[in-house]
Amino acid sequence: MDVMVERLRDLPSGAIGELLAESEGAGLRLVRRLVDDWESGANRFDGEGEMLLGAWSDGRLVGVGGLTVDPYGGSARTGRVRHLYVLGAFRRGGIGRRLVLDIVSAARGRFDDLRLRTTNPAAARLYEGLGFRPCPGAPDHSHEMTLDRGGEPPMLQLRPGCECCDRDLPPDSREAMMCSFECTFCRSCADGVLGGRCPNCGGELVPRPRRPADKLGKFPASTERVFKPAGCAKRSA
Repeated sequence: MDVMVERLRDLPSGAIGELLAESEGAGLRLVRRLVDDWESGANRFDGEGEMLLGAWSDGRLVGVGGLTVDPYGGSARTGRVRHLYVLGAFRRGGIGRRLVLDIVSAARGRFDDLRLRTTNPAAARLYEGLGFRPCPGAPDHSHEMTLDRGGEPPMLQLRPGCECCDRDLPPDSREAMMCSFECTFCRSCADGVLGGRCPNCGGELVPRPRRPADKLGKFPASTERVFKPAGCAKRSA
């Protein structure tokens, strides 16, 4: 699956329709707010340091995510991750992670802090795996990352199992292989079933670095298990 992430300087009304329909069907308003604010001129992501990103696959807009000054932050140096949404069929392929990493990269140097709000447990795990810390009790955000004032950089998730066979892959495993989007497989599946290529993005699979044991307390491995045997069976057929 080839995916291109680029800055959207205009909101393609035809392309955004699928994201809008799916999100509203799930009872979510974030894409609707994005469209309404863009059309009204209330927010077009055109302030200093602001941007809207789109993820494209075969000419299809499959994900969006933006960066603005945080309207609740009280400072022009506080940014906010806005309207992150990926089509359900394209999740767990690294697209959401890629959008967030690009947003964090763009925010560095312009903002001191980056905030967001989510009530979705899967989204919270994604953000926390990228270095955002939970902020229980905060009235207007659920997570925050400190950037230029000493925040920790994004780190590898170190996923706990093979996507093909569900074999356990602890953070010190020498058998873990991964692609550039961190899709993770055991060496047996990577070499014997997948031929060294990720079934999600088509990229090469390489040995996953091992995190030193004394760093796991502060930087724990992910507990989010991804198991997609159907994709592996298709590749081996």
